[in-house]
Amino acid sequence: MLAAGTPAAGLTTATGEPLADRLATQLRQAGADEVRFAGHLDELADLVATASTPVLITGTDLVAHTAVLRHLATSPVGPTVALVLGDPPVPGRTAVREERGQVVDAGALDALDGDATGVFGGALRVGVDDLPNLAAAARAAASGILPVATPIGPAGDVSP
Repeated sequence: MLAAGTPAAGLTTATGEPLADRLATQLRQAGADEVRFAGHLDELADLVATASTPVLITGTDLVAHTAVLRHLATSPVGPTVALVLGDPPVPGRTAVREERGQVVDAGALDALDGDATGVFGGALRVGVDDLPNLAAAARAAASGILPVATPIGPAGDVSP
């Protein structure tokens, strides 16, 4: 399992350790055999386009317990899973709507028309079969050409 993220410039722990370094250690403890940082979406697209194992993606400013990251990395729910928190959705956070344990919609709180059931927790595992979709979406977003939203199918698969 590969982990990817964008370095959080200058953020440190209380001991002065860069937050990105602490998260990299946690991701390795959670099962990632390789941790890489992508500075922009094109780098992320290149990284996942060549991956042959599932990829964990977080921002390097994520603060989470190692056990949470391990659960995300090893969850049997499906090949692609997101960390979703049951926190009340608030403006400024990515709201999600789940049905039977599957994320079926995500976006700004007002875009979900009051149907939000939680918030995105800042990390996801992308299964091998979904990596081409992630690479294409990252390239499209980097170029400013965003694809039309795609529905999420069974087991978290993203349908083209």
